[in-house]
This record gives sequence, structure tokens and C-alpha cells, in this order.
Amino acid sequence: MEENRAMSTPPPLERPPRRWPLVLALVLLGVVGTWLFRNREAMRRMGRITQESQRMARESVNAPGAAELRALGCNRADIMDMRRIYDIVGIADAGPGGELAITCNLRVGMGEPSCARVAAVYIQAVGTAAQPFTARVRREETNQDLCSEVYARDGSRL
Repeated sequence: MEENRAMSTPPPLERPPRRWPLVLALVLLGVVGTWLFRNREAMRRMGRITQESQRMARESVNAPGAAELRALGCNRADIMDMRRIYDIVGIADAGPGGELAITCNLRVGMGEPSCARVAAVYIQAVGTAAQPFTARVRREETNQDLCSEVYARDGSRL
């Protein structure tokens, strides 16, 4: 009798393959692909902004006067022409202030030079600045400006 039962038991039903993960993946791929296609110009612009920003960051730490500012005690000295950034990002006028930014970045425990001292060291290194500039002393850990002052090409305060 048990042999009959074993023989009469139908085989287990095979489950049909689940296709919903594949369908979901294809729909998601279609949505992402459509979004990228529709926003390709913005993506190109973001890539250009990123590349140009990286190039400018490399140039800013090697610009004339940067080594002298590091000797003054700046952990990192950045000298950047802000007009280039405005052009890349598409800002027509950024408002008042020098378009050349001289930034002395400090870490906790480092001495704090004044903006006037940063400006004087920069002018001593380069002679006359190419344009009015903003001297800024900033705490790296907090991005807190300790001072920010605008100077004329000869280093006199505006």
C-alpha cells in the first residue's frame, strides 16, 4: 500500500521563474537612462566645472606668493582669480570685494596672522597685485573666517 501511495503522489509543482526582478531592473535602467539623456548638457557642465575647479585648486597653491604665505605660517595658502570661477559657474557679478582671493588656511594651534599681515606678505612677494584683492584668514577645521579684508593693488586697505 505504501508503494502505491509513493507512486500515486504527484511530483512537486515547478514554480514558474520570477520575472519581476528583471522587469524592475529594466524599468529602473530606462528611467535612469532617460534622466541622463535629458540632462546630458547639465552633466557635461558639471564635469567641466569639476575639472576646471580641480585645475584651479592645483594652480592656486603654486601661484606667486603662496610659498611666502606658507612660510608666514599658513597651513595652506590659496591665491585664486575669482573671475575664472564666476565664468565657469555662470555668475556675472559677485558683488563687492577684490576678484583676487588670497586665503591663508590655518589649523588649530597655529598662530593667527592678521589679514593686513597676509596682504603685506603677498605684496612683498609679488610687488604690485594684478588687481584689487581680498585677504582672508580662515580656520580649516570649521571653515570659519577669522578676518576678510579688501586691498588695493598696492596693498593699501580699501
